[in-house]
Amino acid sequence: ERFEDAAAVMGEALRVDPNLAEAERSLAAALEKLDRNAEAAEHLRRYLELRPDAPDAAAVTERIRAAEKAGD
Repeated sequence: ERFEDAAAVMGEALRVDPNLAEAERSLAAALEKLDRNAEAAEHLRRYLELRPDAPDAAAVTERIRAAEKAGD
């Protein structure tokens, strides 16, 4: 339930400001915990669009690959 609550909060933050890169990353993390992998990958991609120079870009790219491999 905590991860669902976290996903809801991050989703609301993104409705208010769709350019919050960290909210995209946090939402993806919650979705990963909920095994909603396709959605998580989508939000991780958006994070990288917003922060192409992110220091964790390589790790995020790996998370996208893992989420796509896991599927929903």
